Amino acid sequence: MHSVFDYNRRIQHPTLDLRWPAVVARNTGTRVRENVRFARDTVYYRDHGMCQYCEQPLDLKQTTYDHVIPKSRGGEHTWENVVTSCKSCNSAKGNLMPRDTFVPRQQPFKPTYWQLLANRRKFPITVDHPSWVDFFGDWEAEIFVR
Repeated sequence: MHSVFDYNRRIQHPTLDLRWPAVVARNTGTRVRENVRFARDTVYYRDHGMCQYCEQPLDLKQTTYDHVIPKSRGGEHTWENVVTSCKSCNSAKGNLMPRDTFVPRQQPFKPTYWQLLANRRKFPITVDHPSWVDFFGDWEAEIFVR
């Protein structure tokens, strides 16, 4: 276990040589956002990292958005209308309305910060330095160090 005070970072300048901690933690000004940003990764974690049609596990890089009600039919680009999908299901669905195999396994919704955090904890994470590991406490998935 590494200490938070592992001074392994160096800031070098012609007249100055500083050693800096690998991790700097804040305990003030850390207010939790009430609104979660709508982005590929947050939709991915909300949907548990799987295609909402065939339930195939997805890698974040393989994930595509699917608009449950297609934009061409009046659907919006919102939390309540977007789900994660594999490329083959997204392509097969095209601009069809949801029915039969193209009904999402879970109704899309706008998650809270705490819902996303609970889902995110189930996925592996990569950190830059071993001293970061201490800050993840009871993280459910594996933690990798670069």
